[in-house]
Amino acid sequence: MTSEKKSIYYFGLKDLSANELKKGFSEMVRNRIEKGFPTVAEIRRESLIVGEEKCI
Repeated sequence: MTSEKKSIYYFGLKDLSANELKKGFSEMVRNRIEKGFPTVAEIRRESLIVGEEKCI
């Protein structure tokens, strides 16, 4: 991954806690079928929605 791409991911995800990211990545490992590295939007969605959906 290039330095530029790392910066994009950092700035897109820096407001998430380590726990939120861990939950999101765990969910993606179990359910994601797409090839390649997930986008910032995919990581954010899984990190922020996982806990909310499981509580409903």
